[in-house]
Parts: sequence; C-alpha cells; structure tokens
Amino acid sequence: MSELENKVRAWLDEQGYPLEMRVACAFRRAGFRIRQSDYYRDPTTNAQREIDVVAHIDREIEGRLVRVQFMIECKLSRSKPSLMFCSPDIRLAPPARVAQRTASPTASAVLDGLAQRKEIQDLELFCIIEPPAYGATQAFTTGSDAVYTALTGVGAAVTAEAKEESQSVHVILFPVVVVEGKLFSCVLKDDTSISVTEISRGTLLWRNPIAGNPHTIVSILSDSCLQDFATASAKSIQQFFTLSLDHFEKVFKSSSSVGSQIFQPDVFIPDRLEPEDM
Repeated sequence: MSELENKVRAWLDEQGYPLEMRVACAFRRAGFRIRQSDYYRDPTTNAQREIDVVAHIDREIEGRLVRVQFMIECKLSRSKPSLMFCSPDIRLAPPARVAQRTASPTASAVLDGLAQRKEIQDLELFCIIEPPAYGATQAFTTGSDAVYTALTGVGAAVTAEAKEESQSVHVILFPVVVVEGKLFSCVLKDDTSISVTEISRGTLLWRNPIAGNPHTIVSILSDSCLQDFATASAKSIQQFFTLSLDHFEKVFKSSSSVGSQIFQPDVFIPDRLEPEDM
C-alpha cells in the first residue's frame, strides 16, 4: 500500500466515514433497504440537509406501502465519550411508547389505535431502555456538542419525512444516533452523588417537540451493539406488521370510503405515568 493510500485511509478514519459504512452494512445484513448520505428539507430553515443513513423495511397492505424507517446519524467520539443523563423518575405510559412516535398522518392514526394493545407495547421496536434519559451531551467539550448536533439532525429529519406522506406510502419513523466511542449513563443517586456506568445503548425521552410530540424518543447506541440492534429491530418490525395488519386494513378501508378523511380512533393516550399508576 502506498504512502498516499495510507494517508487517505487515515483521513477517512478520522472523519468517521467507516462508521457510516459499517452502520449501513449492519442494517443491510439485517434485511433493511439502505440509503446513504440522503437529503431532506429542514422543516425550520427549508434548507437541504444531509442524513448519514436511512434504513427501512416495507410491507404492502391494501395496495399501499407501509414503511418503518430508521433515520440514523453517526458520530465519531473516541476521545470524547457520549453521556446520557438518566433518571428512574422519567417514565412514559406504555400506550405513549407506541403513540408518541413520529409518523405520517395516516400511520400516526394507526399507532393511536394500536397503542392500547399490550402485544404491540411489548415489541422491541417500542421498548424504552431503563432508566431512560432526559438529556445527552458529549464529555470533555467546550465548543460544538456533536451529540446535540446529531439529536437535532435526526429530529429534523424525521419531522421532514413525516410530512412527505402520499396516498400510497405511509411511514413510521425512528430517530437513531450511533456513536463510535464510549457511551455512559449518568444517574443521580439518593446520596446526591452521580453514578457513571458504561452502557451500550440507551433511550432518550427528549422534551424537545421538534418532531411534533411531547417527547422525541431517540435510540442512542455505541457501535459495539450495532449489529445486534439492527437484527433485533428487523425481527420486531416483521412482528409489528403481523400484529398490526388487521388495523392497517381497517384504517385504509375507512379512509378510502370517506375520501381524504383519516380514521381517528377514540382512544386517550396519557403523556406520562405517575408513580401510583405503575
């Protein structure tokens, strides 16, 4: 290998491009269709923005395409670990774990109708890693926070994609941040000291309404569990399609019979669970 080739390889490694390639490869192996370096229109600025990896699995139902899609930002963070600020006091009611997902209007109506079903709540696709986080950052930094930048990026990306619904494609979106480096959970203990524990994956219940819900639910994971995450997600998506088929058919038939009106189930979805409701 020439000296120039070595320099190119070193530069690529420093910029994080190999991580994006590994993420795409892991999801492709799990059965997802992949788009790399895709673009979306920022819903706030109207500018074109890039998302690192888009991974999706589709199912045709009643002549329409239902798409479960992961919008993924990749961050190189070897020398500056990523931190998730977690608390056992942060909780979502089981129905909210399903309903508070970013989706196009018709798919969102379907999720509302499915949210009370325990077999849907228990799917890996809608799980919350305990204890969940209320915030995240990058350690040892005083300038630009790569983790926050990634979060705002995937939040804007899922918002933009949800607005692109057509009559034939209905999408449910999951924002994901993958970091190459250490990931830590930080929890305040009863004695007011902070417990710092290395983790491979966590869930951020972000109180940022960027995606239109009370929470933006983001999966944050290290590349060490990447393939396991992709494989488990693909399996859970197939289970979701099987369990939700009847409801999708009901919504699609209802919306077809009333023209542009979307079927809205009469279901109340609580935002949070209070301790006595647990």
